[in-house]
Amino acid sequence: MMTDLRIVKTRKAIREAFLRLRASGVPVSKVKVKDICDLALVNPSTFYKHYLDVYDLNDKLEDETIDAMLEHYPAKDKILSDPLAFLNGWRPDVDSQIDDLRILFGDRPEVMFRKIESMLVERYSAHAANERERIAAVFSIAGTLHSLGLLKLEGGQSDDEIIAAVAENLNAIAAQIPDGR
Repeated sequence: MMTDLRIVKTRKAIREAFLRLRASGVPVSKVKVKDICDLALVNPSTFYKHYLDVYDLNDKLEDETIDAMLEHYPAKDKILSDPLAFLNGWRPDVDSQIDDLRILFGDRPEVMFRKIESMLVERYSAHAANERERIAAVFSIAGTLHSLGLLKLEGGQSDDEIIAAVAENLNAIAAQIPDGR
């Protein structure tokens, strides 16, 4: 079923207005529905037909941005079968959404990683052949994201060195799972 074009345009206008306000430095807690509606040229009642409040809009935009990043990510299913491809594939996909990611998550990278982790875990858990594979996938996803974050914060290593170190550990985990998955 196709969504009504008016709904698509309205949501797009609201999204762009919200992102414009956030990009100008307004924290989520200070964004007002009235300001969004003024920029988007919609009535507040229209806003509330689509979102509960500003926080609901923010949460949905975070999820949509991560979904868009993962949707076009060709190596999203390779965390265990080809960890290096999985890790190297992130750069272009993150870069394609980097402006929105920075606006939405700003100084909350842990929230972004948690949401990415949750979406990947849900995806892998649904395709796991058995409980052992599901546990390995969950551990790999959480460990990968956590390791990338820690190594990046520690500094002193290039992105390529960080990716190589994490991929080596993922390969060791994958070797413990039947069928190399």
